[in-house]
Amino acid sequence: MRWPLHDPARTRGTTTRHLYWWKLHGKWGGVVAGTLFVLPSMFVLLALSVIYVRLGNLPWIAAMFDGLKPAVIALVVIALQRVARSALRRPIQSAVAGATFAAMFFFDVSLLLVMLGAVVLGTALGMLRPGLLPVPREADGEESDEASCYFRRNSVTSEPAPVLKPAVKLIAIILLLWLLPVPAFYFFIEDFHFWKSLVLFFTKTAFVTIGGSYTVIPYVAQVTVSKLHWLTRLQMMDGFALAETTPGPLIIVVAFVGFMAGYNHFHGSLWMGTLGLLATTYYTFLPCFLFVFAGAPLVEQTQASRRFRVSWD
Repeated sequence: MRWPLHDPARTRGTTTRHLYWWKLHGKWGGVVAGTLFVLPSMFVLLALSVIYVRLGNLPWIAAMFDGLKPAVIALVVIALQRVARSALRRPIQSAVAGATFAAMFFFDVSLLLVMLGAVVLGTALGMLRPGLLPVPREADGEESDEASCYFRRNSVTSEPAPVLKPAVKLIAIILLLWLLPVPAFYFFIEDFHFWKSLVLFFTKTAFVTIGGSYTVIPYVAQVTVSKLHWLTRLQMMDGFALAETTPGPLIIVVAFVGFMAGYNHFHGSLWMGTLGLLATTYYTFLPCFLFVFAGAPLVEQTQASRRFRVSWD
């Protein structure tokens, strides 16, 4: 692990920030970092969502959104360029990227099938034609400045801790936390079918959208707009623009989707919209703690293996 002390870009992702503070301060460090990383942007987006549905028809508010949308598109293009520069290092990767775009844009192929196909293809190429894949940068002999890093190549790795028993305990705790709000939805809030759909969808979203916000946005937009009809395409674009103005992770746009789902389904109820936002945030980010606290010890044990080595540069 080679995260610089002063580089916030390394801890920009929600799960990554959990992992960073888990390394420094244990599970409580991960819990505090992950929670405080999400809450400010969630409350900001809640306020913006209320303003959006109540005042969005005012000319000056509409003009603000019209100004934000092209800026958001520019930010997406810049992010795409930066990701492509580091990710598309061989022709095979560019070919996969092009095929993925064609499959999703022209043939409406599910993101789940696309991701599964990419995983299977990468595994097969790694076994049969490894020369087609890029070589890890460390293997190319590149060196990086680690003077300000907490964890370096020569850091002493502690003895592997037991993994199975803590993982089972953690899964039980996360499952309990997942189930706790469900009785409240069933006994105290109307239309349990809607809330069940929202809970299951955003839980599944947390598990299948590998790659962060720029993966989750097209998947969530495709399902919630075209299939579930929780909001319109224009509202989805406006939510993306709002999420760009918040201080936290861009994936917080799902909170806006939850707000609009509750607001629209219950005929303009701000209370139901707020509950939809809170439930969406809870069920989207809860699995992040499971990924880090159960998966990080496994990652620790693979550091000495060249097969699992990953360059963070």
